[in-house]
Amino acid sequence: MTSWTPRRAGAVTTTLVLTGLPLPVVPARAAEPDALQVTDQETVTVRLDASGVPVGATLVDVLAAHGSGTAVLRNPSATAGLRNLVGYGRPDTSGDRLVQRVTAGDRLATASTVTGAVPITLHAHYELDGATISPAALRGRSGHLKITYTVTNRTAEPTAITYRDAGKTSHTVTEKVFLPLVGDLVADLPSRYRDVSAEGGTVAGTATGGSHVAYNLVLAPPMGNPQATVTLSAAVTDAEIPDVTMQLIPATTGTDPASRFAGQTFTSTTGANTHLADAAGSVDDQVVSLRAGVAGLADGLTQLATGADALQRQLTGQLVPGADATAAGAARTSTGARRLAEGTGKVASSADALSAGTRQLSAGLTELDTALSRLSGAAGMSASLQAAQALQTAVEQIAAQLGSADDPDTVLGALHTLGAGAARLHGTLSSAAGDATTIAAGIATGAGTASSLSTAASGTATLVSGIVDADCGPNGPLPAADCADLRRAAHQCTGSAAGMHALSGELSKAATGLRALGSGLGQAEDAAAVLSDGISTTAAGLQRLTLALSGPAGGDTAKGVAQGLDALVAGLAQQVHGITALASATGRTTGVAGQVNQGAAQLAAGSSAAAAGAGALATGAGKVAGGSAAVADGTRAAATGAGRLATEAGKGADGGAAATRGAGRLHSDGTQKLTDSIVAGSATPAEVSALFTAMDRRAAQALPYGAPEGATGSAMWQFRMDGTAASDPAGASTGDGTRITVAVGLLVACVLVTGLVRRWKDGADA
Repeated sequence: MTSWTPRRAGAVTTTLVLTGLPLPVVPARAAEPDALQVTDQETVTVRLDASGVPVGATLVDVLAAHGSGTAVLRNPSATAGLRNLVGYGRPDTSGDRLVQRVTAGDRLATASTVTGAVPITLHAHYELDGATISPAALRGRSGHLKITYTVTNRTAEPTAITYRDAGKTSHTVTEKVFLPLVGDLVADLPSRYRDVSAEGGTVAGTATGGSHVAYNLVLAPPMGNPQATVTLSAAVTDAEIPDVTMQLIPATTGTDPASRFAGQTFTSTTGANTHLADAAGSVDDQVVSLRAGVAGLADGLTQLATGADALQRQLTGQLVPGADATAAGAARTSTGARRLAEGTGKVASSADALSAGTRQLSAGLTELDTALSRLSGAAGMSASLQAAQALQTAVEQIAAQLGSADDPDTVLGALHTLGAGAARLHGTLSSAAGDATTIAAGIATGAGTASSLSTAASGTATLVSGIVDADCGPNGPLPAADCADLRRAAHQCTGSAAGMHALSGELSKAATGLRALGSGLGQAEDAAAVLSDGISTTAAGLQRLTLALSGPAGGDTAKGVAQGLDALVAGLAQQVHGITALASATGRTTGVAGQVNQGAAQLAAGSSAAAAGAGALATGAGKVAGGSAAVADGTRAAATGAGRLATEAGKGADGGAAATRGAGRLHSDGTQKLTDSIVAGSATPAEVSALFTAMDRRAAQALPYGAPEGATGSAMWQFRMDGTAASDPAGASTGDGTRITVAVGLLVACVLVTGLVRRWKDGADA
């Protein structure tokens, strides 16, 4: 028995027309343009009785050669009942192959009997008035007739199908791959059939008053089913079994428009699913990254809230009280500096008066010395005594006004107090300047940190807003609840960014004020140092002046002005020592008075410098007081801003946590499931696309027996159901023989005419 397993493989390249139907052409190999090219057309005609039982099958094998050259071909074919349809004699054979010599322009046709089982069946079932009836019993009956035709494709072969889903995972499954057969089934009804209806088919009238019923058949998944059932119904009188013809050919995506469209659709769908899965996977990756980023932002905001809260506590608990204390101390320093300026002004005035008095003293002593040198009588001595006594009184008054460092009500006592205050002020200002600089550096660092966090929060808000805009539209992939969480997170990030930006500005202002305060404190420190030096110089000068006026205690050398005047008065009173002793004492007193005058001048100069330094100190202390107040205000504002920042950052952290949870749900319940569903849904189109490819390969092996080496081939199956074979098997046999003879004759005529036409065209071209 002949096997129906195809023996050759190839791909469809062209379409031929034989007996009115297109045939796919399968190349065994490519041919040169001028070489001999051979096509093999195999047509199997199956004869059926009225029930569909095969009563015989014939293979018509036509070889057509064109191009140039001659070849001897070994053509696989059925050999039982083999005969030539063109020419005479029986073709040569070798086993199950025909040995045929062909030359360009030849068309060779043979007919043989198919002895194997045909892999396609057509069965007819008859019902008259709802009851099953055999074809033989139906003849001559009347009533409502229903005929059911069942066509079955039995060419399935288990085949391994490999495909990749949209997730790029390879799958291999075993599917039944059928020969992709398409065609039509036609029933010709005589005029005694009325009210004809055909479910799934078309009905057309004929010139003889009968009906022509046609059905389209697709007998392979996924375009159709391997088994097709069609029915027709009619009111019949004196019934005859209708003749039925069915023709089937293999269809590929390269030859059949419907198969091509379906194959391209599934292939395009597979590619689109892959791109869609890639896009969904990319979105899912972005959501995962977003979740990590939002989680990091939430952690950062939590740390920011903690840091801002700690900063607020530090500012409120330490810096604000310190700034207030600094401001209060600066205010007290300013007040003391003003008082110091007033006191040094008074000292300068007193020093100026003292300098003037000492100048007068020196001048008086000079005049006295001159007068003494001129004394020549008792009257002169009396006048000299009076002048000396008056001068002694003035010196005592000056010495009393200068006083000592232990007496705060005297000039020396006041200068001692001022010197100690200036020294303390210098130390306080030095420490305050250092503290202001340190605080300014710390606040400036905090301002930079707040600015960086503001930028980060703003960038995160922009990122989240972009995702919301892209994926939260009416047709977006994100759920509404997740979109709401993301919008709240974006709003909170924006608020946190604004709060941190404002805090950065406040901290920057506070740092600037503190730096200005430190600079002012440094200037005040320098002025305080100058003042302290001036006070020390003034005190030293006054001390020397006191010694010059009064002389050292308990000594006889380097006597002071007062001692000189005492001696002068004593000399004048006693007169026993004479003018010479008095003049000598007056000369010494005049020298000491000169020293006193010089010291008084130094005192006046030092007092003026001290007064100027005290004025500058008062001015600087005033600036320091103002700057300290500004720093205190800025520090309080910074503390308030830190509190707001802690609150906003806490809200942002809560929103970030919610956004993190939302992004997690978006990943697990949204984008991940979307990607998984796309991948899962892509498996079927990808498998069907691979199935079409396998069916194309199967169609390339569609010839019942196969083409010769180097030839291309096409195949067709014809089924003829003869109604007369229902009740008269003998007649059916005779009828079958007659019809086969006619069919073969028509086929041979078609082949001969086709060959003559081709030769005529070749001659015309030449």
